[in-house]
Amino acid sequence: MNEFWQEFLAIKHLDKQTKYASAYHFELTEKLATELLNLVLIGKKRATSSSLKAYEIGKEALPKGGDYNIITDFKGVPYGVVKTSKVTVLPYKEMTFELCKKEGEDDSLESWQRGHEHFFKEEGKEMGYEFNEDLMVVFEEFELVYQKPLIRLATKNDAQARGYVHFAAWQETYIPIMGEEFLAHQSLERSVAIAREHYADTLLAIVAGQVVGFLCFTKSRDADEPNAGEIQALYLLKKYQHQGIGYQLMRAGEEKLKEYPTLSLWVLLDNNSAITFYEQCGFKKDGKKQAIPLKNPVYEIRMRK
Repeated sequence: MNEFWQEFLAIKHLDKQTKYASAYHFELTEKLATELLNLVLIGKKRATSSSLKAYEIGKEALPKGGDYNIITDFKGVPYGVVKTSKVTVLPYKEMTFELCKKEGEDDSLESWQRGHEHFFKEEGKEMGYEFNEDLMVVFEEFELVYQKPLIRLATKNDAQARGYVHFAAWQETYIPIMGEEFLAHQSLERSVAIAREHYADTLLAIVAGQVVGFLCFTKSRDADEPNAGEIQALYLLKKYQHQGIGYQLMRAGEEKLKEYPTLSLWVLLDNNSAITFYEQCGFKKDGKKQAIPLKNPVYEIRMRK
């Protein structure tokens, strides 16, 4: 657990002395714990409910805004870090759908009530309290700030999933930079075809069975960098950004290129967020600049490490 936590602190550039409030899994069975963990990892579950009695009996401090917690599977293996944004304590009978829908599990208040009444009754049997509608509920809202994806090499069979990430990332990120002229020539079918033909030397980031990002690595294509490795491309779906996944892809890519003394990459001149990210990964601008030939030229710059 400590290794996972220290990796999170390093990737997020947080003080090494920062502590996490708790490490926990959801629910009382492995099946439900896995289902809810996956809902958190895909961004659908952004809150959880607990009984105030459980905190009192366990003599645990209530969560508070700013707390970090490690989310695990049923066996205690860490998968993500969430940061508490808001805590509301209210009677079970006063729960509203506007609030409980943030848990991402139910499509009605009645559905939430059925599931949580069962949970609180079962927990009460174990901990020694009785459920009733006046039971105080601790409703904790959180943001997923880090997760550890599965990272593996791509195969030809991943073309559809990788192609979707490629196409979607262009739509999410590059329209303001590249303009409609360039993106008018892009399509999902074209991205899938590229992924099917060029799948070697590509790493995928996978969350809950879904490809959410990829990185391509190669020997430098630049004539003036004969002994350098190159990060050729890095794409990550917008909803999975700022969770440490990009950093982990970069680490894995750098490991694949460790035979080279120098690494380089090209990034769009106006993509400030990407430039900042690469600087945080240790890359620096080296002064090289080239134009992408469009009606209104777009420039990219080289960075090296």
